[in-house]
Amino acid sequence: MADNSEKKAQQSLWNSRVALLTVLVLVGLSMALFGDKGVVRLHHVRRQQQQLGEQLRQLEAVNDGLKQQLDALQHDDRYIERVARTRLGLVREGEFVYQFTDSAR
Repeated sequence: MADNSEKKAQQSLWNSRVALLTVLVLVGLSMALFGDKGVVRLHHVRRQQQQLGEQLRQLEAVNDGLKQQLDALQHDDRYIERVARTRLGLVREGEFVYQFTDSAR
């Protein structure tokens, strides 16, 4: 009978160790997945990095366009005239501007 109770004690100790090991493994896995440096966080950071890279490319394209406009405003008289005519509605001396209304209204 002492042998039987000793086996039960050893089995209980074994079960406790297995349960503790299981808990530790689950905690470790959850931290590896959901912690500050976990897989889920890494996925979000990489996706954000891709979005920011795309936004950077778009802003660089806009910036290049603005640099071209600035250069044209500083050096291209025809471009300056076109801007003055379209944006400011300016005309040369002696020119006439005809405006037509939509008669369908």
